[in-house]
Amino acid sequence: MERLDMATEVFDVFDLTEYTFYQLERGGIAGNTIVDTFETNGVFKLRSDLVRNQASETKEGNATLHIRSDESFLSLLDNNLVGHGVHIEGKDYEIIGQTGGKNFDNGVMEHYTATLRETNFSEFEGSS
Repeated sequence: MERLDMATEVFDVFDLTEYTFYQLERGGIAGNTIVDTFETNGVFKLRSDLVRNQASETKEGNATLHIRSDESFLSLLDNNLVGHGVHIEGKDYEIIGQTGGKNFDNGVMEHYTATLRETNFSEFEGSS
């Protein structure tokens, strides 16, 4: 097995996908609002499997998005992505969870992995 260079990141290894990050505000006087949008790219992994159990078949397996740790919107949100959204490959997704990916050699946060659930932001104010 070939060992990767210590400076290699997930963004160097996998194909990048363009996406729009939605900074969202929920509730309030204006209702649900898209406060700002950011165009960028990351590593998108689509997962949408049907899982069968004895009585039913359900859709499970959330998509994920690897987000660079130096994206400008992260500092605006105190690095908390949960509750915001993204638009990727024609679909809207809500960020329902996140984890951080640190470089074990130097302790630097290299990326965040956002867990995504398909949704629809068309009724949010500010959406097009």
